[in-house]
Amino acid sequence: PSQSLSIRDLLGGSSDVGNAATEVFDLELDDEQQFRAVADVSQLVSIRGNGSRIGPHGMARFGGRLAEFRHLTKLGVDCSRGNIGMDGLAFFSECLESAALLIDLTLDASDNAIDSAAFAHFGQHLRTRARLEKLALDFTGNEIDSEGLDEFGQHLGVLTELSQLSLKLCGNKIDSDGFVSFSRSLGNLVMLKDLALNLEGCAVGLQGLRSFSERLQALVWLTDLSLELSSCEIDSDGLLGLANCLESLHHLSKLTLDFSENEIDNHGVLALAETLKRLTMLGDLSIDCSHTEIDADAVVLLAEALLSLSQLTRLSFEFSGNAIDSEGLIEFGRHLKELVNLTRLSLEFSDNEIRSDALVEFGEQLQSLEKVVDLDLHFENNEIGSDGFVRFGGKLKNLTRLTKLTVDCSDNEVEIDGLIGFVKHLRSLQQLTELTLCFDQTPDDVWMGKLCQALLEIPQVVVFCIQHSRYTRAELAFRMTDLEQLEPQ
Repeated sequence: PSQSLSIRDLLGGSSDVGNAATEVFDLELDDEQQFRAVADVSQLVSIRGNGSRIGPHGMARFGGRLAEFRHLTKLGVDCSRGNIGMDGLAFFSECLESAALLIDLTLDASDNAIDSAAFAHFGQHLRTRARLEKLALDFTGNEIDSEGLDEFGQHLGVLTELSQLSLKLCGNKIDSDGFVSFSRSLGNLVMLKDLALNLEGCAVGLQGLRSFSERLQALVWLTDLSLELSSCEIDSDGLLGLANCLESLHHLSKLTLDFSENEIDNHGVLALAETLKRLTMLGDLSIDCSHTEIDADAVVLLAEALLSLSQLTRLSFEFSGNAIDSEGLIEFGRHLKELVNLTRLSLEFSDNEIRSDALVEFGEQLQSLEKVVDLDLHFENNEIGSDGFVRFGGKLKNLTRLTKLTVDCSDNEVEIDGLIGFVKHLRSLQQLTELTLCFDQTPDDVWMGKLCQALLEIPQVVVFCIQHSRYTRAELAFRMTDLEQLEPQ
């Protein structure tokens, strides 16, 4: 059987232990017979201790208890922000020695002041789990440098049975040389089908990405690849090298690329577009080039390339803070409307000087995407206005299969009456069950009452997210009841 526990459940103490961590974690379970029953399970899928400041002594106690689970095949532990430090990770590492049957491990040790030596030591223990098939590790916000990543990679490289690997190292002290060394080890994992790397804020650089791209060609069985390399000192030459190597991954069905906040220009995106045309198995594509140096031409080239992907059903594009403009959005939409098999679409065109007429025409183009059930649109900080937003809503009402809709129109001078007009157009969406609206106006009680009334006229919606607050239908109706007696000022 599978169990989901907190560290409090496992040790019998409170998981919110504050400064009394060592005392609380010395507690035994009240019912030892109960513990023996729990210890017989084969899967502990979620042991939660995030933010509890359990400290290294608490982690030692936890690791000792965990070692009694002799039948574990699957283990998930969240000790993020737990103040476990280097010693705490060492104690957890040692408890893995007893988990001889483990094939699936998830560990979130983010924000724990873990250094390179501790990370490498963890890798040394990890390599003894030769049966591992699935591994997900989050070491975001620690003190790991390139040497630590190199040593860890050497240990990771012997786990040749791995089919799924996820590694998050955001905000660590990793440079190009470290990523080059790590990439060599990664190339040994030839059975990988699912690879996710997140090195946001690390200095991967041109050489680091080139080395990774070369090793990537050995992972010919990959079906799912995610690279999150935001703010990693990468330029278009690096993206060009990656694009060329992606062509060898003929089995890719899902691809996620985040190159935001880098020095990417149209040259790099052109190479990527040419590669995408040949990845004909892709069904799920996500690309983030926000705050780079691309313009409308690059976005249009990407959209045109997608016309070759007949199996594409999920698409996410983020191009905030680029020079897309109104004409670019319309040209992008001209190609997008041909992707008639899309079921999920997410687009972010914030801060791109898009005018209201262009958004309305783009809404007209979206009408051809009749199979879309989940639509997520972000147009913050453009030039839309209330009238444009209402007219845009009039175009969305024809997407009758929508079940989930998110629209962010913040910083567009959209007044409350514009929001209400937009919402009224959604009443024809008979299958819509979840609606999220973000805007920058703060309605008074009267206008909020009118907005609530308009929202409740959408017949099937059961969850509303308004200005980052979540309401069920009943909660929104209750709020409207409190406001409905007020008269406009």
